[in-house]
Amino acid sequence: MFPADADAVFAMLTDEEYVTRKATAMGALEHDVSVTALDGGGARIRLERTLPAMVPDFVRPLVGETIRVVQTEDWGPVQPDGGRSGLMTATISAAPVSLSGELMLEPNDGSSVHRIEAEVRARVPFVGGKIEKAIGEVILLAARKEEQVGSAWLSEHR
Repeated sequence: MFPADADAVFAMLTDEEYVTRKATAMGALEHDVSVTALDGGGARIRLERTLPAMVPDFVRPLVGETIRVVQTEDWGPVQPDGGRSGLMTATISAAPVSLSGELMLEPNDGSSVHRIEAEVRARVPFVGGKIEKAIGEVILLAARKEEQVGSAWLSEHR
């Protein structure tokens, strides 16, 4: 949950400086950010970053010491209630792993709830389920970090 209305949160989520701050806070060793306006008031956010491979030891031989993640978020136009929805995809280099899901930004009495419902797929025989679980845990940590970074950003930019 972010302590601002959905318009302010969407403006933050689509600000290249914010996306850069988020990537840095999540430990990106390198990153590249682009934000493109879409028809109807939506936006496409593309974040490509190199991260330390925070994976279980049994996965490290598959990915090495770092991973390259390419994440794309396609946000739609504002809805009548002030919220937004979109789609997200992410791929991880050197691993047959992908993520796809839905994004939601929902107004909530002057605050906003930013939700992601995603599915991780690891196409690795025998250990795919373990990899999916490990990546899911990393995604939860990243979501918590984004909430911290976003709340700080909003307090600085009001």
